[in-house]
Amino acid sequence: MSAAQSPISCPTLRPPSPAELTDLTHRTTQPEATPSGSPLPHPIAALVCPPAWLTDETVQLAGDLHNWAEHGWGAHAARFDLAAARRQWEAMCEAIAAVGVPVVSLERPAATGSRQTPVSLMCGDAALLDGDTAILARTSSDELATLVSLVAVALEARGYSCLQLPEGALLSGGAAAIGEFALFGGWFLRRERLGLTWASRQLARRFVSLRLASDDFDRLDLCLRPLRPEIALCVPEAFDAAGFRQLQEHMGLLLPVPVEEARRGGCGPIVLGRTVLLPTGCPTTAALLDAAGFTVQTLELSQFTQLGASPAGLVLLLNR
Repeated sequence: MSAAQSPISCPTLRPPSPAELTDLTHRTTQPEATPSGSPLPHPIAALVCPPAWLTDETVQLAGDLHNWAEHGWGAHAARFDLAAARRQWEAMCEAIAAVGVPVVSLERPAATGSRQTPVSLMCGDAALLDGDTAILARTSSDELATLVSLVAVALEARGYSCLQLPEGALLSGGAAAIGEFALFGGWFLRRERLGLTWASRQLARRFVSLRLASDDFDRLDLCLRPLRPEIALCVPEAFDAAGFRQLQEHMGLLLPVPVEEARRGGCGPIVLGRTVLLPTGCPTTAALLDAAGFTVQTLELSQFTQLGASPAGLVLLLNR
């Protein structure tokens, strides 16, 4: 946490009671229904970078992009094993496909110069999707900009309407989450809030402003993950008091993820309908999900989560 910020004083979030979980399980296991009665958000496909794009350079660039070294995670980069990372990446893609969700690899045109521009690996950061609308990300990173341009081509080919942020606004897909009627936006900087506000207006959704209060969780996809329109995993310690109250008001049920498990990616799993792909080392989170009626499959993604990556940020889930 930065010196200018004081620890948040939000109330401790208790785990749901057995009665609440029993009721939740009944509602979430009804055929093709969420607690609100709308269809399950089961993706049509998952967009990812191909394993060949994983190099020492792109991993280092990803570390620079997310400032992991400043957040206490940079020391793990020295232990990064590229071969293991590729195995884990391929296992992740196989697990997604096994649930019945086709995995689509991005393509890029051949380089015209001596080398290709490095690209970010975080497909989930490249765009915010809602229905057939895609709001393309914009940050100060050239590597993410390269990824966004490639993702935009893939999205337009699938019939998405891609929108560009106005000048001066910043946004990444990992900064926002879609609820039943609202857009939940996590922000540190005023320009990030500007981008989230603009996105909520374009999508005709209420903007729920969540000011992030911990440097350890500087993106929303590390500390909030909707499972259904009214149910989400969250890390209470990541939000200031006002933001946490907003979250409680607009989300029907919050499942608290312990901080140590959230550091392992436990609050950013890949959600595929009723199936949740959860990083290993998150037993409390797995038990909560299981008790709530979700099918939990664990994945070894330590090569990415040790650098602070959210599993959800590694893929862009498509609904068309």
